[in-house]
Amino acid sequence: FELRDYQEDCIKTIVEKFETLDTQIVQLPTGAGKTVIFWHLLKQMNKRALIVVPSRELLEQAHQTGICVVGGEKIWVKRSLRV
Repeated sequence: FELRDYQEDCIKTIVEKFETLDTQIVQLPTGAGKTVIFWHLLKQMNKRALIVVPSRELLEQAHQTGICVVGGEKIWVKRSLRV
């Protein structure tokens, strides 16, 4: 996935703020590419994360986007019986 300018700016801001902050909340509107942003951020920072989603649809979206951005060998998915 190619990042849009505002997505690159978002990642840059997050990385810069982590120099002085321990936690952050990022809010973007529907369709802004939050999933793409967090996968690129994880890849850039070489970090691991636990991603929790409330539906199978969002799970599949996050999983497929992650495969495209970081590669499938780095992603492990556990589906809850309740999802």
